Amino acid sequence: EATTGGPQMNIVTKQGGNTFAGGFFLSGTGDALQGSNIEGSGLTPTNSIKKLWEINPSFGGPIVRDKLWFFGTFRYLSSRQNVSSMWTNLNAGDPTKWTYLPADGKDGRPLDQAVTDGYWRQTNARVTWQATPRNKFSFWNSVQYSCIACDGGGDGTGLGFGASVRSPEAYTTNENHPSMMTQASWQSPVNNKLLLEASAQLGAYFWWASRQKNAYDTTLIPVLETAGPVPNINYRAENWSGHKGYTNIMQGSASYVTGSHSAKLGFRMHQNIAMYPVNFYNNTQLNYIFTGGQPTAVTVNGDANSAQEQHQFMTAFYAQDRWTLGRLSLQGGLRFEHLSDYFPEQHIGPNLFVPNA
Repeated sequence: EATTGGPQMNIVTKQGGNTFAGGFFLSGTGDALQGSNIEGSGLTPTNSIKKLWEINPSFGGPIVRDKLWFFGTFRYLSSRQNVSSMWTNLNAGDPTKWTYLPADGKDGRPLDQAVTDGYWRQTNARVTWQATPRNKFSFWNSVQYSCIACDGGGDGTGLGFGASVRSPEAYTTNENHPSMMTQASWQSPVNNKLLLEASAQLGAYFWWASRQKNAYDTTLIPVLETAGPVPNINYRAENWSGHKGYTNIMQGSASYVTGSHSAKLGFRMHQNIAMYPVNFYNNTQLNYIFTGGQPTAVTVNGDANSAQEQHQFMTAFYAQDRWTLGRLSLQGGLRFEHLSDYFPEQHIGPNLFVPNA
């Protein structure tokens, strides 16, 4: 039944019933509820919560009693946190400045610790229809929006999402817009021994990308400083990219179960389409590397305006059987899979350095 061996888990979700019922969850905290024991110690600021809260209502019940039910949930999570060992750049957005000037409260500079933010918003809805005593249909949909470092950002350790030390203006904003999944399923216990099941799943449809963070990202050249007060810091501006992925699944099975014998046969068709990141840069398509405030190297980004795709399709048929005789159980199975992989025409450009795609 499965492509690989190992543990499997089935999750049975709520589907509503003949009684209206719901729930509500709310949690939150802020900087007033968080202690600090480093003030006056000389240590650099650490990660700390400014605001964190979550709301999660759910509700379900009958549309037509004994026939049609619904269940839905909604979740919203919002977060704002101080970033350890990172401050805003006082030179951010100034085209005449090429150095990172931290707002660290030293030498008369203001104190402004970097703040990263994010939100996650998800809606799930399910409708269940008992068409006949032996035919049940379910329809489920999930839509999720999320955004990480929407307005702020920064990384003072290189251990964060971008895996590099970055000032706030050079920290990528990542968001999906949106990710979706839809599923329709059918189940029919033909009798007390035979069960038929089928489902079609559209998604996950995955629209995940970074976006232009600052209005000046197209006109300022990003810089990596290998020395200076904060070695290996990226600052001044940021590049961004986009990614799309699609997954569609159709499957069906027939299960036959008696006291000592069980058998199952079925099929699965699985389609993946991946559109690899399209990278966007400033108008010059350049990145500079500085050492001690002096330029030492340049990176030329020639892959702007590229198009790459991968299409996969898998078809599988399986049959498995199990007999139990006293303390002895015998089981076996057969599975056939066919995987095809296709790459449409790929291209890079046209762009500043590759004028012909």
